[in-house]
Amino acid sequence: MQERQSPRQSKQLDHQDTFFRLINPEEYARYGIDPQDVPIGTFAAEDHPSFLPSRLGGNAYGLGLIEQTALSRADTDFLQSLDYQDIVELGQHSKKLNAIYHKLGLLIRFSLTGKRYFLIPINLVAHSLQNIKVKGDEIEELILQHALETATERLDIGLLTAGHDLIVHELTARLSSHRIFLFDTMDKIRSWRLSLDIVIIPKDIFEYLLEQQLPKVTKSPMTQRRLINYAGYLAGKIYDLLESNGKLVMLGNPGSPKGDQFCQVRFKNSEEMKFFLLFSHIYKTKRKYEAKSNRELEIHTSDLHYYLNRFAFSEPHLKRLLDQKKPEQLSTEEINKLPHLNLRLPQAFIRDPAKKWKSIIEIYFDSSYRQRDPAKRGRQPWQDRLGLDCQLPESLFVLVGRPR
Repeated sequence: MQERQSPRQSKQLDHQDTFFRLINPEEYARYGIDPQDVPIGTFAAEDHPSFLPSRLGGNAYGLGLIEQTALSRADTDFLQSLDYQDIVELGQHSKKLNAIYHKLGLLIRFSLTGKRYFLIPINLVAHSLQNIKVKGDEIEELILQHALETATERLDIGLLTAGHDLIVHELTARLSSHRIFLFDTMDKIRSWRLSLDIVIIPKDIFEYLLEQQLPKVTKSPMTQRRLINYAGYLAGKIYDLLESNGKLVMLGNPGSPKGDQFCQVRFKNSEEMKFFLLFSHIYKTKRKYEAKSNRELEIHTSDLHYYLNRFAFSEPHLKRLLDQKKPEQLSTEEINKLPHLNLRLPQAFIRDPAKKWKSIIEIYFDSSYRQRDPAKRGRQPWQDRLGLDCQLPESLFVLVGRPR
């Protein structure tokens, strides 16, 4: 079910296609993309945001530890049989690959030409770009500070994230005078022999691990204790990689707001209100919502935070909710009358991860923590779509560790 783009969405696509390398729907045929694989509320793109919780609690942009344990034996055997360097083979099996990713609730797809692409939720585009900029500012400042402290003109920097993560392009451009080595897998970390001046994890350490295929695929479910043990192992490997005067830099975002608080929200167009109402009919939100003629709603801050930062439409859920109708054909009054599916909102596998950092990182590092407020650095990405009478927490946690 493919949505016709509204003028707002088209303008957004034209403005930001160079950042995510968004693929224009008019060029889907040239890329070998089936429009049916790009559900309503998403863009196809060649890059993706750093982390978005999947339905299973892992990263929606990676077939990692959590998702592997949910695969059937047949799907596991099929995925292990493929040569992921052979784009012809990937193109031939793209339909089956996409069906598996779709079934797992992941936002990865393959085109008929065998090229991997990603689905970017519309509401996440502007937010992700701001998040990348804020993280880039913090990292650049810390790199400059370390270069001055050590009187080193050219630093060797290890970057732990996926190659398609947009932060890779951002930091490569900002830190062009330094050498950046990408560690997208644990295998690269284990085999690395060159000492590094700085190691950067531009996401939570658990998010990085959830992207990994380690250890060998097992059908036993992932537990928080096992993941914490992996994090301790990774912290030790990073310690081994760093110079004695090196630094570990890690950045993470908090979860949804705590407490029972509400915010008065004014939607600046009816389309945005429809998107939120559909969200509230698909997922189990803190309260039920009905459209008002003045496009204003009192919304629980947890629901609002999740909608603005993490929400993506799921095509099967929309079909279940709407049957054969399309969202743009419905009035807000008709959406009010739709049933509530009450599906569980996807959550990160470990909540409040900053609380777990200390026991893991401080075995090897003397660590300092600080909290940044991205709102103080400029315009919020949702301000063209919503008017709020409250202040949403948009903190960024920054950890800096020095080897003990």
